[in-house]
Amino acid sequence: MLIKNVNITTEKIDNGYIRIESGVITDVGSMDTCPNDSDVYDAKGCYAVPGFIDAHTHLYNNNYGYFDKAYKNGITLVAVSPDSSKPVGGDVVLVSTKTQKTVGTCGIKLALGENPCKNNENVEEAVIKEIEKAEKPVFLHAHSKEDINLVKDKNVVYVHGTDCEGKCKIIAGPMLTDISKKEMENLSYENLVRQYKEGSVIAISSDHPETPVDFLQLYAQLAVKYGIDKDDALLMITKNPAQLLGIDDCYGSIKTSQKGGVLLFDSHPMDFYSKLIKIFH
Repeated sequence: MLIKNVNITTEKIDNGYIRIESGVITDVGSMDTCPNDSDVYDAKGCYAVPGFIDAHTHLYNNNYGYFDKAYKNGITLVAVSPDSSKPVGGDVVLVSTKTQKTVGTCGIKLALGENPCKNNENVEEAVIKEIEKAEKPVFLHAHSKEDINLVKDKNVVYVHGTDCEGKCKIIAGPMLTDISKKEMENLSYENLVRQYKEGSVIAISSDHPETPVDFLQLYAQLAVKYGIDKDDALLMITKNPAQLLGIDDCYGSIKTSQKGGVLLFDSHPMDFYSKLIKIFH
């Protein structure tokens, strides 16, 4: 399949083409160098972006059709994480929303804060011990400054990361939820904008079922309202989550070897009234 006359938004190519074979992007470029193909889709100026990635969910099954809802709204890949009731939760797995099958693992989930401390002792000790021996990426549930400072010299991706300061790696969210615990008291879009301006690499997540996975695009659009550049907000549900999950060689961009799908919108996806026209995956 050759998609022509398309604005490739994340790669900033105006009027370009994308070739996809068996679900994998094999060629990308400007229409000036567009090859011939018998199977052509004329995008007529639509906006192409990679399949959206939700970097933190608890989407364990297709109850109420949420895998289907996610896919229909452009989320082609989700990271499914254990809950935070224990300091050492287990593997974070990657699931295709189209096939509802696991496509890999990307690290281990650990947790600090109010949730694991309810029913466990020596939580901090267990987390530090696990980080020090970890042979794969660590995704750490942490909201408060106290918990974040406990591991600030460690190589971790903060899940939530509400009180993170400076340049951190943060899977932020859920953004449209109530403040249900004291450690979440600084959760807000204003706080997210501060972290963005400080240079953090941020992915916006749903934390489904805390907030529904199928509204991931909306959570990113609202970040634009609060001051994040719309191209950067788009990266927070495409390239950034792929980078933080360690899968950016295969997902999150429109370039050769990528297999996360291509979404076509009638306008920039961070425009509130943009419509998803077609999914190539």
